[in-house]
Amino acid sequence: MEIVNTSALISINATLLFQLVSFLLYMLIMNRLMFQPLRSAMAQRAHYIRRLKTELVEARKKVEKFGEDMVRRRREVRRQAHDLTSIQERQAMDKAGDLVAEAQTRVAVMRREAEDEIGELVRQARIELAQETEAMANAIMEKLLDRRIAA
Repeated sequence: MEIVNTSALISINATLLFQLVSFLLYMLIMNRLMFQPLRSAMAQRAHYIRRLKTELVEARKKVEKFGEDMVRRRREVRRQAHDLTSIQERQAMDKAGDLVAEAQTRVAVMRREAEDEIGELVRQARIELAQETEAMANAIMEKLLDRRIAA
């Protein structure tokens, strides 16, 4: 057995060449079995994340647009409801005015009829009163004169 005493850290011989070929073969195998699939998976994941971010931005834009549409629709519906309410209020006021006018007309007719009826009753009462006063006057005169007065 021979002990080689060298002071250099690396000696260039056949072992170095074998180690270099072995290392390159190991790197080739590692590249094929591990690094390429890992890079491919990382690239796919990066692409997936970019696609998700793009879809998220688009979804946010859609949500914002939907929100704006909802606000616009809500304003439109409120405006239409206000318009309908105004129309119905005007119609109700017109109908109430018509009802009041009709009631006033009825009251006026009923008042005229009542006044005519009262006037007729007063006329009849005056006639009856005149007849009664004449009969009473004749009765008083007959009593005072003590004789019958021909009418």
